[in-house]
Amino acid sequence: MDKTQFEYKSLVLITLVSFLLILAFSLVGRFAFPQISYGQLLCYQLGDCCGIVGGVFAARYTGLRGEHVTASAFILLGITHGISLASSGLEQFNVERGLAVVFPMVPTFLLVGWCSMFPLWLRWLPVLPLSFLLYMYVDVVKGGEYYSIVARLGYLFWMLTEILWGIYLFRDWRRQQHVVGSK
Repeated sequence: MDKTQFEYKSLVLITLVSFLLILAFSLVGRFAFPQISYGQLLCYQLGDCCGIVGGVFAARYTGLRGEHVTASAFILLGITHGISLASSGLEQFNVERGLAVVFPMVPTFLLVGWCSMFPLWLRWLPVLPLSFLLYMYVDVVKGGEYYSIVARLGYLFWMLTEILWGIYLFRDWRRQQHVVGSK
């Protein structure tokens, strides 16, 4: 494996591991600590840090593969996780910042759909978490509860979508290895 192949492999592995860690930290935060406790917020912060890393590395890989619109969308994904990170303090959660995560998520999820490395169903899958999170946004603005089942479903499907993106980026890299290896 030469340096370039190692770099490509590193990009997709770091992306996939980062997206998996978001789910792991979120589950630990959700089930191992009381709501809005330091431990829970720390887990959510660590998950968002992984989300930033995953978005940046996915952007680099997709850009190198000529998917420039998708690469830009993954940069927006990193920004979205940055906004989410900023919503979790040491002992409190800022709901207004938490809601603001929806704004960059809209173009992010729509533009990732341009990625030809993903099957059609995965290009459309982000509509599901986006629908839940947009509903949550409207509901909270109207006086509803932020920590609702709709919000939890939105965040869960967001994480699962990112994991699937990571898997398909890894699969793309593997396909490229077979093409290079057969020459």
